[in-house]
Amino acid sequence: DLFYYAFGIENSEMKTNIASILVAALDGIAIQQSLGALPVETDKMIEVFSAFFKESIPIFLEKHKNF
Repeated sequence: DLFYYAFGIENSEMKTNIASILVAALDGIAIQQSLGALPVETDKMIEVFSAFFKESIPIFLEKHKNF
């Protein structure tokens, strides 16, 4: 279970919500890529995207434990 091992998420509803957010973000990047609208190089975007979610999800989960 990816979200449990990566972020310690045990709540199945929260897993679904976080997965939906990640998929939506990936879809947005894919659409921008296909339109040639990404304002930065792909490698840099991947680096920023990965860092953003690695750092923000744990903070969000800590703040909203009772969701």
